[in-house]
Amino acid sequence: MFKKTISTLVLMLTMSLGLFMTSCRYQEPQISIHSVPNFYRRWELIEETATCNQGSLYNSLFDNKAVELRTVLNDTYEFNVEGEALQTGTFVALTDEVRFNPAVFPNDVRGFSSYQLTGPQLILTTIEQLDPNSPETCEVRRVFRINR
Repeated sequence: MFKKTISTLVLMLTMSLGLFMTSCRYQEPQISIHSVPNFYRRWELIEETATCNQGSLYNSLFDNKAVELRTVLNDTYEFNVEGEALQTGTFVALTDEVRFNPAVFPNDVRGFSSYQLTGPQLILTTIEQLDPNSPETCEVRRVFRINR
């Protein structure tokens, strides 16, 4: 009787531990200069488009301005507008999203941008409020190219 109780207890404990381990969330590793070397560059904004959920027009903060995003080896960034450093901070880039701290784009709702590297281009897509006082959001797509 005693052996059967211990065996049952060990089996239940093993099953519980197995369920716990499989329910733990997988933490995706951060990219690095070694895994995605093309991410670490000087990027020049060449295109900005937006689609707002209530049909409003999105007013760009960067119309006809030279905008540069520099992603540096030690996971820091510098955001320049017209040659002036507007903001600096750190970033964490995963497989398809990047989190800037502090946020690069002023009305960012989610706290991250999705990104794609397509040859010489970096495409950042961010969900932003139309303006700080508006409940309306816009999906803003910014295309950067390598700035040599």
